[in-house]
Amino acid sequence: MYFDGLGRQIQEIHVAGSPTLKDIIKPIVYDDLGRTKQDYLPYAYDQMGLITPGAYRITSIDEQKNFYQTYYEEDPNYTFAEKGFELNNYYSRYLLTADDKEYSYEQFLLRERYNSYNKPEFKLEQLSTTATTTEDFKVNIVAKNVADFAKLYDVRFMKLGLNFEGLKLKDVVFSDFMDGLKDVSTYTYTPDSTTAILYKGLVLEGDETEEATENFATLVFEVTDTESATVTLSYEGWWDSYEAYSDTPNPVFKDKYNANVDGFVIDHTPLSVVVGGEE
Repeated sequence: MYFDGLGRQIQEIHVAGSPTLKDIIKPIVYDDLGRTKQDYLPYAYDQMGLITPGAYRITSIDEQKNFYQTYYEEDPNYTFAEKGFELNNYYSRYLLTADDKEYSYEQFLLRERYNSYNKPEFKLEQLSTTATTTEDFKVNIVAKNVADFAKLYDVRFMKLGLNFEGLKLKDVVFSDFMDGLKDVSTYTYTPDSTTAILYKGLVLEGDETEEATENFATLVFEVTDTESATVTLSYEGWWDSYEAYSDTPNPVFKDKYNANVDGFVIDHTPLSVVVGGEE
């Protein structure tokens, strides 16, 4: 450990503390009143080749930022959600300050709430491998493990966005989705558009008599293209694409206090089918 002239700890170092025998370093910074200004996460740094392993790192703040860096110099205008993150890893988000001279940032950690076999996932599933212009084309939104996860966090509201090509939405048939709660569902869709928003509220007024299933809803389409058709659970990274929707298109989940709930997985892989043939 290293201390300043007032006896305050300013740097903590564990020599060869990482699995690859790098030093684990944690910088500590104080404000003018002696309070901790920034609680920095520890980082790993290779000092094995130096004369004095465990030496004080005068550039520890910059080294720590670089260690957790997720800001891409070659693409400063990237959409944050498009980069993707690993669970249980620390990351930092960098933003330009008002004077454009340095970056301010915040650190975050995406923790694992469930194993891969029971993740709460929304996914499209087609009921037929073929589509024709003379018959309805149906697609299920399957929500495996979603109900159990929603109960755990008292989720009372869900919203999903859709976009589709070569199809015209005729109807959305909602299923009883959660035991012990009444499903109140609806959707918005402008005729001749290629987008729709689905809503599901969950209330305590009384459960439906039908058995609950993992099917969130069934989409009923009329095929309008003679070659191919596509359906996607939408995520829009850019605000200028929102005008194509009747509501903000990105998924939303809220609990009984109207607070946002994260952790749900949305499979945005497009479901495509060849009209008149197999997928």
